[in-house]
Amino acid sequence: MSRRGKFTPEAIAGVRLEERVVLTGGATLGAPVLLRAFHAPVRASRASVSTLVGLAYDSFQQDFNQVRAVYLNSVQAGTASADDATAFKTYIGQRTTLLAQQVANSFLTYPSGAGKHQSNSVLPLLASKINSNDSNTGSLRTSLVSSAPASNASATTVALSTVSQDDAIEASRVNTLNAVTIVRNGYFGTSKGRH
Repeated sequence: MSRRGKFTPEAIAGVRLEERVVLTGGATLGAPVLLRAFHAPVRASRASVSTLVGLAYDSFQQDFNQVRAVYLNSVQAGTASADDATAFKTYIGQRTTLLAQQVANSFLTYPSGAGKHQSNSVLPLLASKINSNDSNTGSLRTSLVSSAPASNASATTVALSTVSQDDAIEASRVNTLNAVTIVRNGYFGTSKGRH
C-alpha cells in the first residue's frame, strides 16, 4: 500500500490533462513555457518603501478622483449644496489621514535598524506634510481643501481647481519619495560640515 515514487495520473476516457504553463500577461511567447523546478521554494521578497509609498499614493489618487467626480458632477449640474461641499472637504481630511497612515506603515514594515538611519524621526514630519490641518504647513490636506470648488462654482473654477488638486497630489508624492530617498541614503539629520 505504501508505494513510493512519482504520482502518475490515470487516464480518464475523454479527459485530457492540461500542461502547466507560465502566464504571459497577454504577450505571445510562441510555444508555452513549461514550469521547471515547480517544487522549488518561493522566496518572499519585500517591496521597497518607495514602492509601498507609490502604491499608497496610487490608491489615494484613484479614490480621490472618484469622490471628486461625484462632487463636481453635482456642482456642474447645479444641484450641489453647501452640505455637499462640507462633505467633500470632510472626505479630504479623512482620506489624507489614511494616506498619512499608509505612508507611515510603509516605513514601519522594515526593522528600525534596516537602513543607515532610523526612519522614526522623519515620520512625524512626513505625516504633517500630508495631513496637517494647519494652513502654514503647506500640507496636501490644506492644499486640497483650499482648492475645493464651492458648490456654485463656474466651469472655469472647477477646471482650474481640478488641475490644482492634481498638482498638489503629485507634489506631495514627489516630496514623500524624496524623503524616502533622504532617509534611505542617510542624509536626514546629519551634518558633515560641507555646505
